[in-house]
Amino acid sequence: MLKRQMCYLVNVTHHPKYLNMVQHLGWEFAAAPWAVFPKMINIQSIDITMNGAFIGGGRIVPVFPNLRKARLAGIFYPGSLECMLLTSPFLTELHLVDMAGEAGSVRAYDPNARTIVHFVDVCVSTPGKLPHLKILNISRLVTECYRNTTQHPGPEWESWARFILHYAHQLEDLRMELDPCHWRPLGQDANPRSIFGRHVLPILKSGKFVLLKHLNLKGVDLTADDEAQLKRSLPLGAQFIWTSVTALNPNFGRR
Repeated sequence: MLKRQMCYLVNVTHHPKYLNMVQHLGWEFAAAPWAVFPKMINIQSIDITMNGAFIGGGRIVPVFPNLRKARLAGIFYPGSLECMLLTSPFLTELHLVDMAGEAGSVRAYDPNARTIVHFVDVCVSTPGKLPHLKILNISRLVTECYRNTTQHPGPEWESWARFILHYAHQLEDLRMELDPCHWRPLGQDANPRSIFGRHVLPILKSGKFVLLKHLNLKGVDLTADDEAQLKRSLPLGAQFIWTSVTALNPNFGRR
């Protein structure tokens, strides 16, 4: 993957006219080529995964003015997510992969590293961001203490909850997936409902998702009352699907 990406950069450097033809960009792990991004004015979708805060040359400026669909995962340089995702007035579909569980090891050698949660907080605190967002997918949400650490993900969940509530009135499709691979059961806290139910479930039951057509929850064990209340709070005709934590991870909770 890295070799192909480097070859791509060499080619577009020698033939910059090709950059106007690019409509989709997939980029993984290598330093983000900020010297090239501003020239990709016709990009409509991106799929970018970063594992550090390296910018790979070039100055971070607003890019992708025609972006419509984006998937972002990993750890990013400060301000880079805002420049990628908040420039286009056309962005309607956003998939954010929470990798806060890995952030500690990255910050050990790169103190500038920022998780996607920082971007989420910016969107909530600054009015008018992502005005046309309709489809939101949030995955790899961690419910327990991060593996090999005592850090609890509560503050991150507060940010995610505020973010979801902020866009509740305009969302048509909401998907959330809790990550069973990162769960480390610790007594009572082993129940994912203990943190999901405290931060997100009340928002989903609030009746504020007036345009929602599809709600998909993975890795959450709901009670019968939870399920019934969720169905009543959704708009008429909205589809609701949920998958339990044990269906995703049969060993969850075992010692």
